[in-house]
Amino acid sequence: MLKNKIDKATSFIKDITERTNKDLLLGLSGGIDSAVALALAIKAVGPKRIKVVMLPYKENSNLLDAVALANSYGVEFEVISIADIVEAFNCSDEYRKANIMARVRMTILYERAMKNNALVLGTTNLSEYYLGYFTKWGDGAVDLEPLMSMTKTEVFEIAKLLGLPSIFLSKKPSADLWEGQTDEDEMGLKYSEVDNIIDQYYDQYDSMNYVERFEDFLQLKIDNTSAFYKDKHDTLTGMRKRYLNSLHKINPIPSNLREL
Repeated sequence: MLKNKIDKATSFIKDITERTNKDLLLGLSGGIDSAVALALAIKAVGPKRIKVVMLPYKENSNLLDAVALANSYGVEFEVISIADIVEAFNCSDEYRKANIMARVRMTILYERAMKNNALVLGTTNLSEYYLGYFTKWGDGAVDLEPLMSMTKTEVFEIAKLLGLPSIFLSKKPSADLWEGQTDEDEMGLKYSEVDNIIDQYYDQYDSMNYVERFEDFLQLKIDNTSAFYKDKHDTLTGMRKRYLNSLHKINPIPSNLREL
């Protein structure tokens, strides 16, 4: 099944690049998702059609890991610090500042994509999508999303199959937005539990569905979970809350555009 997902993702990437006659540009963070996205892109179109940009707020081990990975694949890359741009906003709130960082990175990626006649390759996986764990007009602003059929758990498993260095498998998932930040601590949810519920959803419906159906599925699970399983109940209610609060990211932009 995982090999099938790898094949579909690489075919998806190859098809879009061929139809658009464009190369690919990726923001490589040093985390597992962007590393897997790069590995899939290499498999799909080869290193010569991929440009990599690293956009650190500060230098750390993630940047070194990203540089080492890009070198190992032989892809062209550049490092651009976003520190001066972010600090120009004079924002002390860590959550607002995190969104500024994501949107600054998006702006630079699209400028570099235009320069290189390239599409911006996304790194959002299925777990992050349903939880809304991405910044609107930040890392959510991309041209194609090859990881969207994979939960976070599957991304780690696919990384092993693709032979990524062990350092990427040992890191706690983190957007690296502030010192010590991790995805699970910020959300108050564990990916293993979230992914188990998402797998149940797909097993039940056996296909991608309209996003609103996921809310009904979660509510049904909540209603049928006994008080004895409090941890599961907390995970389900936490997922449902994040999902509903993130529908503005998932659904199309509200508009009064006249129908033709």
